[in-house]
Amino acid sequence: MGISIFEADRLFYSHTMQKSILDLLNEVELSLDPASRRAADSYLQLALQSQESRFEALLVKALRALRASQWARASLDLASALKIFPKHEQTQALLAKAVGACDPQNALSLIDNFLNEFPDSTLLWPLYWMHARTLRDPKHIQEALARLQEVDSGTEVLTIYQFLSSIENAPQQLGVCHFDPETLTITGWAIDRRDPQHACELRIESGSVSGRLTADNTSALLASAGVASSVGGFQIKLVKPAEYLHLSFKDGTPLLGSPLSALETLPLREGVSHAQFSTHTEETVLRQKSCVSVLVPVYGGREKTLECLHSVLAAVSHNHVVHEIIVLDDASPDAILVGELSKLAQEGRITYVRRPANLGFIRNMNRAMLLHQDRDVVWLNADTRVTGDWLDRLQNAAYSDPSIASVTPLSNNGELTSFPQMRVSSPMPTESEQRLLDQLMSRLDLPPEEVFVGCGFCFYLKRSALNDVGLLDERTLVRGYGEETEWCLRAHTRGWRHAAAVNVFIAHSGGESFGRAKRGLVSRNNAVIKLRYPSASRDFDRFVQTDSLRVAREAIQRARIKKLARKDARELMIYRTTKSALDGQSVILGFNPEQSKADRDVLGQSPMCLTWAQNGLELNVQLIVSDFCPAIVLNYHLPQAADILRRDLELFAPASYRSVDEINIPDLLAFCLKASKKSQSNKVRQQAAVTKSRQSKLSTKTLVTKQVADHLLSSNSLGLVIDDLSDPVIAQHWLSLIRDLSQDSSLALSTDMARLLVAQDTPVVAQLEKSGFVVLANFPKGLSIERWLAVFGVSHMVSCMQQESSVLTDRFDQFLSRLQEPNELEGLPRVSAQIWVKALRDHIQSSKRKPHHLPQEIA
Repeated sequence: MGISIFEADRLFYSHTMQKSILDLLNEVELSLDPASRRAADSYLQLALQSQESRFEALLVKALRALRASQWARASLDLASALKIFPKHEQTQALLAKAVGACDPQNALSLIDNFLNEFPDSTLLWPLYWMHARTLRDPKHIQEALARLQEVDSGTEVLTIYQFLSSIENAPQQLGVCHFDPETLTITGWAIDRRDPQHACELRIESGSVSGRLTADNTSALLASAGVASSVGGFQIKLVKPAEYLHLSFKDGTPLLGSPLSALETLPLREGVSHAQFSTHTEETVLRQKSCVSVLVPVYGGREKTLECLHSVLAAVSHNHVVHEIIVLDDASPDAILVGELSKLAQEGRITYVRRPANLGFIRNMNRAMLLHQDRDVVWLNADTRVTGDWLDRLQNAAYSDPSIASVTPLSNNGELTSFPQMRVSSPMPTESEQRLLDQLMSRLDLPPEEVFVGCGFCFYLKRSALNDVGLLDERTLVRGYGEETEWCLRAHTRGWRHAAAVNVFIAHSGGESFGRAKRGLVSRNNAVIKLRYPSASRDFDRFVQTDSLRVAREAIQRARIKKLARKDARELMIYRTTKSALDGQSVILGFNPEQSKADRDVLGQSPMCLTWAQNGLELNVQLIVSDFCPAIVLNYHLPQAADILRRDLELFAPASYRSVDEINIPDLLAFCLKASKKSQSNKVRQQAAVTKSRQSKLSTKTLVTKQVADHLLSSNSLGLVIDDLSDPVIAQHWLSLIRDLSQDSSLALSTDMARLLVAQDTPVVAQLEKSGFVVLANFPKGLSIERWLAVFGVSHMVSCMQQESSVLTDRFDQFLSRLQEPNELEGLPRVSAQIWVKALRDHIQSSKRKPHHLPQEIA
């Protein structure tokens, strides 16, 4: 029942490649005429150098390598193709297949990343389960069961079925049930893997009423999967809604999705009245009389949930706003948590609402917002922590203007309201760290700032806005993804605005990313929102670009500097980045999830860092002090802010400076560093940011001999160029070497025989690539750089620098600083470019390969 590699190739590419390219592939693969093959190779080499045809040419090379089981070569070409079209789903699928041929775990990591872009991919998901089947790891069982509830592809059902069949203790009985609130109909399928062609008996219960049914209908999904041709499906038409409905096999094993809450869909305006903006005076009267409902939805995460509730209860006495804490238990399976919540309710400290069956966030929250239709409401995630008079300040922000519909506070993890950087999550501060920061924000008492949309981790909604805009959309949005965004956009269409309370800080654990199996729900909801609000994406990007909260965040940070700055003779590390230090993507940030482990280690060695990037005539500088939580992050545009940077450095008074780069620090930045008061005598040191142990270890390495180079080349492996090709002298040296090779007609090189890998994209690399000897590497997200180098077959390093040059060691260390597991590369043999060229000439000119034994130097 599996799919062969050739069938898969046709499936993936039959509708994406031009006929001429397929003809070329046939010519290359099937022709027995050496002259024709050489002509095809020449044509393909030209196609690789053309911007218009390079993508298709890379695919041809990759397919050739796949059919020859040359997985490393195929991976290299497919990764290069993804640099041209990063979101080409078919190429992603083939790359995952090539990588998985050698390491299924690497393939799973890669597919996991690709699924962020194509969460419902009918190509990637089957590959995912095929590789999971190879690994036979039981840890994927729960993920497979969760995915079965969402999948609508027979091919994927089959691969999940095959995966579960490969696991010894996987469930034998599989079944899924869904409820359609529009028609009050329950549909689904159920099979026993021990006899999938036999119709299973099911039980259905609702309160004290129970019954039986047989899954003897044809299930289109199971039939298309080839699992059960004429049985397995069922359908139930309900007479009336039911709060609780449980479906199970006759032995009591529940179907996936059961129990169900078979309730009708609430319309957007159920129980709410149309309202216009109130006047400021009218709103003041209303807020003085009204109670606020603090709604805390709960399901799992016992420790975080109880910490959240205890923080809310501890803050009650600090707030003048009358409020009721309503805990919404969405059928939590945690009996201990249920017991703790029941105890708090019995003590009269909370109002406890437990749902008989899981409603999902949207339906749970809609019904909670209708409990008291005269109240403002606050959504509060169960993984948050509040402090002080948080609710008073949120309400003040909400009523600072009649047109404000919702308010979101600042948080370490709050999307647009994240602090210290927008849309960048940072670790959750401790209770004392949060209190210190929140008190400082409260004293500053900066006015609210407008945001494009709010964030549901802590979301204050005015009743007047709720009455006008309506409830959450539970009709078209699935379960609980993107609901606050849709509500905020709907509010925009009715003239409402949304605000950030920049004088409130709520800690938010977050970190609960959507599992792979649920990403499709996120994608579908996002598609609904984009279709309904076509300009939303453009408006969102415009807001992010202008960042109206930046001034407030900078004011808070400067207030923190005055309070937290300590002069304890720390070292300031200076780091150059090719990205703007002001775009939220600086590679050195301690809380950037995409940074390498080496960058985090650097921060651990010195908690004060300064990044700089040249932007035309401007210099963008970012100062990061990471031993506070959240980190202190300040941005500067030089030369305009040179005096401000100098004064800020004076407050921290670093004992010394260390540059993590060989590039000279710009004069303007050097002036600011030297001008700070305590550092007048400090010398700005230019040196590579490497440890002494690594320096000594690398400096003892010797360049390998020509005999070793011969062995490495004959094994069809790749060499990694570790020189800095942005250096004009080094670049010219490499151009001369490769040009000499290219002009030697006796060294005709096949299009799939590139020997050198370059990881640095500079103008000279494009010229080197034209030779066919050199290829620029692309490292798609999902695997670390060092894993990619292993996938590509890199077995040695090449440099044009002489052995006695210390520059070689420094430059190699700069490359290692980008890696998460640098020790994997430290053991690779190092070959000088001159020896490498000689070995390549000998190797290509050999008419017949001779067996190469492992040289003593490697052994």
